[in-house]
Amino acid sequence: MPSSEEFDQALDTIAEYVHAIGDEISEENVGSLTVEVRGEEYELTGHTCVGEEDSVYMIAGHPDLEFFYVVYALSVTGNVANQLDESIVDGLLEGQEDLDDTVRKRRAAKMLLERLPRGDMDALKAYTFMFLSSGHNNTLLHSDENGVFEYYTVENQIFPYEDDFSIREVQDAVQSTVTGGRRGNHLLRRTLFIDKDEDDPSESEINLNFGW
Repeated sequence: MPSSEEFDQALDTIAEYVHAIGDEISEENVGSLTVEVRGEEYELTGHTCVGEEDSVYMIAGHPDLEFFYVVYALSVTGNVANQLDESIVDGLLEGQEDLDDTVRKRRAAKMLLERLPRGDMDALKAYTFMFLSSGHNNTLLHSDENGVFEYYTVENQIFPYEDDFSIREVQDAVQSTVTGGRRGNHLLRRTLFIDKDEDDPSESEINLNFGW
């Protein structure tokens, strides 16, 4: 396993390589990911990066792991929230007007997702996983305790402690991860639609269009 000094050096080298491929780092040395590896949980530390078309991804690792993760995450709840107009939010969250607008939209989106029949929710998960599971990427779907699909992650690994670690390795992993993650974003945009009830916006629902 790498020493703490080697881990810090790996973080510095990765930051250098991220800049070398033309991307930016918005936050350095942040801890916001937890992963399970070989039955053990690890809280990762790394950099939040911004690439082409403002695509956000993270490169993070742990001193007890011999590799770093390149991760793209997308919120299904956020995707639905972006489609909601104020009348739907007001109808669903009557009496909660004092909340922050972003919180209100996300809470309303979660309520609509919870209304989806279990069969539709399972179909959405299966379709998303099938669509994203390609190439060398590892795709993970994340649901809450009730089975509601909340977000997905697309992941790759890089090995900064190897002698042949290079800018090209970072570039290839980032490109594959971000491309896969953005495909999922486009998928959700064309699959999840809000069926607004004009008479009673609180009765609005999510419709799914798989294009079958």
